[in-house]
Amino acid sequence: MIRGILVCILLLICLPYMIGVSMGQKEWRNALILGFPMMWGITAIPTFRGFYRDWTVNHTTVMTGLVLFLCMIIFSLLCKVKPSVYFRALPVIGNHVGKLHDPSMNGKSEGKTGIRAWFTFSNVLLLLTILIIVYQMARFITMEMFIDGDDYTYMSLINDSVVTNHFYLRNPTTGGTVTNIWGQFNYKYLFTTFYPQMAMLTKLAGVNGNVLSHTIFPAFVIGYSYLAMWELAGFFMKKRDARVTAFFVWTLCMEYGLWSYYTFSRRLMMYVWNSKSVCFCALMPMLMYWVFQVIADGKYNRLVKWLGMPLMMLGCAVVTLMGAGLAPAMISIQGLILSCHKKSVKPLLYVVYVMLPAVFIALEMVIYLKKGVLPWQSLL
Repeated sequence: MIRGILVCILLLICLPYMIGVSMGQKEWRNALILGFPMMWGITAIPTFRGFYRDWTVNHTTVMTGLVLFLCMIIFSLLCKVKPSVYFRALPVIGNHVGKLHDPSMNGKSEGKTGIRAWFTFSNVLLLLTILIIVYQMARFITMEMFIDGDDYTYMSLINDSVVTNHFYLRNPTTGGTVTNIWGQFNYKYLFTTFYPQMAMLTKLAGVNGNVLSHTIFPAFVIGYSYLAMWELAGFFMKKRDARVTAFFVWTLCMEYGLWSYYTFSRRLMMYVWNSKSVCFCALMPMLMYWVFQVIADGKYNRLVKWLGMPLMMLGCAVVTLMGAGLAPAMISIQGLILSCHKKSVKPLLYVVYVMLPAVFIALEMVIYLKKGVLPWQSLL
């Protein structure tokens, strides 16, 4: 279990951070929010190749690692990132926390010193919010074991891949052996990579897929979801008190919003390990934040604008096929609103460019459903 936690910290926090930094992001939160969706998009490329060509899980894992390493080197060279920048996370976090003790950062604490300077409305409310989030993570890990039909299918895909060292060797519904994935396997698994990716993570973590998916992995996704919402709140609300209050209200909505099967909080609080939940609760809010950053604020470099954003979209699309439809719809609305605000068609044209990876995957699926074969299937 300790190995699994350490591997997840390395692959779900350190790796996305390094990807974000290699794209020129020096602020640790921006680096994580950019790197996490990009990680799913980049790793999807060798993963697709792995189960199309019947590579072993071990072989695919090695190739995925090499692709990630090469991408980070290329990104770093293009953005002229110095190696020392990768080790700035801890000092940056330390300085950020240290600002809470600086009276100049909080108008209401002027004239106070020591611990009294910390006790402002925003700081106390933010601490309470963080405690609620930590409680939610602990409760999910120790108490909530939601199992349904999807769980049986998805866990079968992950565990069978780990045990046999091959992707999609058995049909998770019938249990029969699969000799040709194009004719004997559910089409939706042919155009998504989340469960092969989870199988590789399970293999590296050295724990059972059920344990990883229901205990370790959800804590990271919940944390990323709240991080994205914190940054979105900061984008719309420049005053700290308003930002913290909005974040606190959002946390309460997640805590008490389990009144319907279709609410955001049900996905986040009950089965966040599911591919749809990872997309809707973490990846899409991150994509939304970066669309605002790139178009509205202009806080980007060219590599983020023309390569990072499409890879984020690819990450949303390959995690679940619903992401291939809903993520483009979401940024289309953003592009339309920003085009009206700026009185220019450029934002709308840009989001059309960003959604191209998702459109391509959706078209592949439509062609396959209509013809039963892809024109370029022999090349895959």
